[in-house]
Amino acid sequence: MTDKNNKAELLELNLEPIYERYYNEDSAYGIYGCYDLNTKIKSEDFFGSTTSYQEVTIVGNIQRLSIGKKYIAKAEKIFHKQYGEQFKIHSLYSPESSTQDDEQQFIQFLVTPKQFKNIISIYPSPVSTIMDGTFDYKKVKGFGQKNYILLKTKVEANYNNMKAMAVLGQFQISFNMIKKLVENYGSADLVIQKVYDDPYILYKEVQGVGFKKSDQIAQAIGFDFNSPKRILAGIMYSIEQEEQRGNTYGYIDVVKTNAEEVLELTIEDIDDFLDSSDFYVDKENNIVALRRTWQCEKDITEELYRLNDIDTTPLFTDEEITQYIGEIEQELDIQYTDEQKQLFY
Repeated sequence: MTDKNNKAELLELNLEPIYERYYNEDSAYGIYGCYDLNTKIKSEDFFGSTTSYQEVTIVGNIQRLSIGKKYIAKAEKIFHKQYGEQFKIHSLYSPESSTQDDEQQFIQFLVTPKQFKNIISIYPSPVSTIMDGTFDYKKVKGFGQKNYILLKTKVEANYNNMKAMAVLGQFQISFNMIKKLVENYGSADLVIQKVYDDPYILYKEVQGVGFKKSDQIAQAIGFDFNSPKRILAGIMYSIEQEEQRGNTYGYIDVVKTNAEEVLELTIEDIDDFLDSSDFYVDKENNIVALRRTWQCEKDITEELYRLNDIDTTPLFTDEEITQYIGEIEQELDIQYTDEQKQLFY
């Protein structure tokens, strides 16, 4: 499999993390040692023939992984000068549902060893109890309200990311993208709902997601190729291409032709789509613009007219300016040219 953006060969890996070498919560960048469950290794020991798995190192922007949990990844093989062969993760998700062990491993990353021990002695499934509101921090020895609020915030933020990753990760949506979507929409459930209902909303509402990426996601989830939502997004993209060429609008017939080429289909009646509030249409001149661009131009024009209409009375008369120039020349012992003097008026 080849990534169209960087032409890198993407391999599908079945992974089981063995240990965490590094993880940064702010950047979501992690390095893990994992078993590649696709690659079995036969070896001989005192007890005879045994089978184990090849150990690999994975790197990239991913959710924090649970040791021993199974993950499916699309990855690019790379070579690090110091650490050797690694696999750079492009997408990763877990087909497994959350277990009690998963929850405990997750919590273990967020609290001290002593706090962890005290928490699971009362709540064996700590994430579930935090999420459903039944966690009572007063029952946990040495765990105050401040600690609970901090833990709850971290659990809710990362739980959302992981939940969205489990559903959307299989469509090669990166962890950073999912994290951005969850932050943008507020919850994983809403992100999942929106992406399935209209994947092109990512293109329209999320900075950094272009039409082509949205279209790839749409096709991955089996979205209708002839959907009006897809056609609408294709028209918007065609107008954006005109903007890239320095035009703030496009001729409707040109926009239609370009959109059909991008979408690889025929748009029967473009007027049906141009009625959308996303567009400003001037039928008399046969042009269409994105409404946000048109509104921006309109606001700028009105501001220029306003500035032009302001009654500006000069602070000094020409006679006064001439007098001041003479005083400056005398004080500094210089002589301005006629061109230089004009700058004062």
